[in-house]
Formats: sequence, structure tokens, C-alpha cells
Amino acid sequence: MSRLIEFYYDVACPFSYLSSYAIRPLLRNKEVKVLWKPITIALREAKGSPNIHMLIDLQITAKRLQIPAHLEAKNNNLERSHNAQRLLASIDDNTIRQQLSVALYQQYWERNSDILESESLESVVKELGLSVNVKEQIDKGESQLQSFNEEASERGVYRLPRHVIPSICFYVSGKLFRGVDRLHFVERAIGNKSARELRLATPDSAAASRDAKLTFYFDFSSYWSYIASIRLPNFVKELSPINVEVEYVPVVIGGIFKTLGNPIVPIQAIKPAIVKATMADIYDHLDYLGNGSFKFNASFPMPTITPLRATIVNNSSELRSRIFKAAWEENRNIGDDKVVAEIIEESGLSSSKILTEVKSDQVRNQLRHNTTRALENGAFGVPTFQLNDGPIIFGQDRLNVLADMICGWNYS
Repeated sequence: MSRLIEFYYDVACPFSYLSSYAIRPLLRNKEVKVLWKPITIALREAKGSPNIHMLIDLQITAKRLQIPAHLEAKNNNLERSHNAQRLLASIDDNTIRQQLSVALYQQYWERNSDILESESLESVVKELGLSVNVKEQIDKGESQLQSFNEEASERGVYRLPRHVIPSICFYVSGKLFRGVDRLHFVERAIGNKSARELRLATPDSAAASRDAKLTFYFDFSSYWSYIASIRLPNFVKELSPINVEVEYVPVVIGGIFKTLGNPIVPIQAIKPAIVKATMADIYDHLDYLGNGSFKFNASFPMPTITPLRATIVNNSSELRSRIFKAAWEENRNIGDDKVVAEIIEESGLSSSKILTEVKSDQVRNQLRHNTTRALENGAFGVPTFQLNDGPIIFGQDRLNVLADMICGWNYS
């Protein structure tokens, strides 16, 4: 039986371009059908460092997948592709739409040529040997493009690309997987249960003589930070005999968002369909990791100043892991100082001593310094990592990239 993947994309979106390359092995699988659905939902713009980070992340991903692209030459203005998207939407035949999409990707990202004007689109169409009136097709495609946009929005698509796999249980809404770094989830969902994150390097014979410092910026209020925290012990173990020192740096994510002018609690600033898709993404990662202990905290968003300061007073792994566990496995409100006191005692420490010290100027200033340090290094969310004080790497879903870098893989 054929397995269906719906690919929402914009030819001017760099991550969509990378995904269009990455899914090509699936296109050769006769049991898999990919429906190409052009949309014009722009990347969510955030203030601060994300654009700089995005370029670095694109360059890393392109090199890892060996994809040719003029990434640095683009301003990633998705409005430039509206005519191209309308043209693609006007094509009813999915095979032809796929061929034209690939050709437009090549025109824009590999040849570094324009796809804004109808004349540019006509040249691509002519190269493919298609007999269509481009201007008429562009006009014809507007209503279908809007239909794809509405469908994508209802499914919770908010940034590109997304892959939707209609399952036998959810025929209408399907299931969302977010972009090129979730393709191993897509493969697993269509039957390849052995699909894993991409790894390009392992410790070599000289590994025992190498050290690495990994800085981990986190906030207990972040469920992604929790997932990163439960992954790190195995991460370090699997890189042996390389000696990886993890520096745990507590920061106030609300302070980072406020400084950058972004919503204090991003998940509450977006619509329910997107929240649903985000929650599904969380559970996809937990299922992949074999973690069945997670419970979304009923007190979210939680103020975490006290527990963050507590880990500055006592930087023990036991206390840190107990706080994460209380927040994201036991559904305890770590914004309540009484609960924090209980957790400290459960860790074998003196709650009265630590909760007195968290009020000191030294501890207050250290947390402010940590948050400022993260911002100055380019952080715009958590979890954020730095390897040997290099550029930031954002997200627990980039630990495979960090592992390769520690083993000697170099993206520059």
C-alpha cells in the first residue's frame, strides 16, 4: 500500500529547498507518494539573533547533506516567490508540479537567478518543455494557492517546510513533522523504524587525547531544555573516550525574550492549531528517545527565578535533574518556593540554607550575568549550546550536529 507524504513548501524558503533535496531518496521509493503543496506562509520573524543563526544553521545543514546553494546571497524575502507559488499551485498534475518545483529551486538557489518576474518563470518552463501560458497560469493559481494556505494553517503549519503524513487514525488533520531535521521521524512514520538522526563522524583513534567544552544555556521553564538535559548524559557517554565537559548555565528565558522584543511565552502567542502541532513535536522526540515520563506542566508558564538561583548556589547534577524532573515529569509547580524547598530537601541538601542564599546580591547578579552572557553570544531561546566558545547552536535537535563537531567534523 502506498504511503502518502504531503510536502508544504515555498521555493524561496531555504529550509524548504534543503528538504526538497533531502526527500529525494523517498521519491525513489515506489511505495511512497509525495504530494507537493506550494504555500506562502512566511518564516516567523523574530528580533535579535535568529537571522544570523539561521544562516549558520543553513550552511551547516547544506554541507551535511552535500547540497549546493548560494545561501549567503539571498535575503530570504518569501514575497519574491508569490508568482512562482501561484504558478506551481495552478499545475494540477503532481508529477509536473514536482518537476517544476525542483527546476525553480535550482534556478533560485543553485544558479542564483531570479524567480520574481514572469519572464524568469517562462524561461524555466521553457527549459522543461512545458506548453503553458505562464501569465495565465499565475492568475489561475491564486485560488488554489489560497486553498493550500488555508489547509496548511488549519493543520498548524507556521514555518516552512512541513511534512504531513495522513495516518489511518487521523484522516483530516494528519500529523506534522517540522522540516529537514525531522525527516527521520517522517521515515519512521512510513515504516522505517530504524531511521535515525544523521551522524557523520565518530570518535577516532586520537579521541582519547582530545577535550571539548560544551556550554548549555537552559531554563527550567523550557520543556525543550528538559529534553536536552535528559539527553546529555548519554550524549557525553557515547563520545567517549573524548573528554566532554558540560558547563550548565542557567538563564532567564523571559529576560532574553523581553530584551529581544519577542513574546515572553511564545507558545501562548500562537493559535491552538500550532500549539497542537508543537505538542505533537515534543512527543515525537520523547517517543524517539524512549521517554514515557514526560507530563506537560499544568502550571506552565512557571516563574523559575528561585530554582535557577538555587542551582547557582549549589551546582550539583542531582539538584538540577530533580528540578527538571519535578517540573516535567511530576507536574509540580516549581514557581512555588515551598515546592522548591521540598525538591532541595529531596536532593539531600539544606533548603533553608540555599533559599537564604538565593536572595543574595551575588547570586542575583550571577543569574543576570548568565542571561546577558547568553544574549551577547547570540542566544535567542533555549536550549542553546556553544562548543569551545564557538558560535551558538540552537536546539536539542542539533545534538547530533554537536556530536559530529566534537568528533572533528567541520562545517566551515
